Amino acid sequence: MASEQVQQYRDVLDIVFTDRNKAYGAYELRRRYPRHVRNAMLITLLLATGLIAYPYIKGIISPYIERAEEEKKVVTLENLPAPRL
Repeated sequence: MASEQVQQYRDVLDIVFTDRNKAYGAYELRRRYPRHVRNAMLITLLLATGLIAYPYIKGIISPYIERAEEEKKVVTLENLPAPRL
C-alpha cells in the first residue's frame, strides 16, 4: 500500500477493514472496543474502591448507629386480658 493511500484512512481499523464487509458487526465491535474497556475499568475501580472503603466508613458510622439503638426503649406487656370472641 502506498503512503498516499495510507494517509487517506483515519486509523488502523480502516486499513484492516479495507475492501471487507463492515456491515456484519466486527467493524463496529472493534470500533467501540476502547469505550468498553474504559467502562469496564471504571466499574472495576469503583467496586474495588467501595470494597476497600467499606470497613473504614463502617468504623466511622457505627458509633452513631449504636447510640441510636441504645436510645430505643423496650416495653413489655404483661397480664393482658384474654381476647373476647
